[in-house]
Amino acid sequence: MERLKFIGVFSLALVLFTGCADDQPSFNSNNKGIVFVEGKSYRVPLEANYSTQPFKSSNDKGVLKGRQAGLDCRKGDISWISSDMQMAAQEAAAKGDINLASSIIMAAPRKGQIGCAHPLSKKEYEYYREKQTNK
Repeated sequence: MERLKFIGVFSLALVLFTGCADDQPSFNSNNKGIVFVEGKSYRVPLEANYSTQPFKSSNDKGVLKGRQAGLDCRKGDISWISSDMQMAAQEAAAKGDINLASSIIMAAPRKGQIGCAHPLSKKEYEYYREKQTNK
């Protein structure tokens, strides 16, 4: 009887947690907003953290690492990472698990959780600004 109660409680908890997980909004890298970095405009995902300095050269460490991960990074771009992915990697690093932190970051490009944003042209900026204000 005790075992049956345990299975029942466990099953109920599993159903509740599964339902909660499905209702949570997930990161969408296509849901973007305009940000300004060093006087230039960029479009980055809304729920992402982004760098505050553009890459200075094609040989910038960030550009090279981005390219190795399969990202289209180049001089003048800024990098971004989803807040959740960054938090998970930071928590793993804070616990001393550098391998886990590294594997989280390495998996981020495949999951669309990290990327590079190119500066917008004046025409692109006007288009996205107009689109944003007319929502």
